[in-house]
Amino acid sequence: MSDLFTRQAFELGPSGINVNSVAPGFFRSNPNSEKQWQSYSAEKQASIVGGTFMQRLGRAIDIAHSVAFLCSDYSTFISGQVLSVNGGGR
Repeated sequence: MSDLFTRQAFELGPSGINVNSVAPGFFRSNPNSEKQWQSYSAEKQASIVGGTFMQRLGRAIDIAHSVAFLCSDYSTFISGQVLSVNGGGR
């Protein structure tokens, strides 16, 4: 779905509009994801954490900082991209 939105970058770029998307990894950020996390065995939880290069789960602030970057002047030449915020997941 993210790719569908970023395709609009081609159409909107000439108007100076950047189109990007953030694709988060597993975050324990809401009741559903917390319930999902709790349903996993300790081994499965360790596998998920171990599956990231950062060796931790993401936090809501990690997504917020990524979005803030994409909204800032530091990303004015970035468009049509999907930013994976997943701790470097395999």
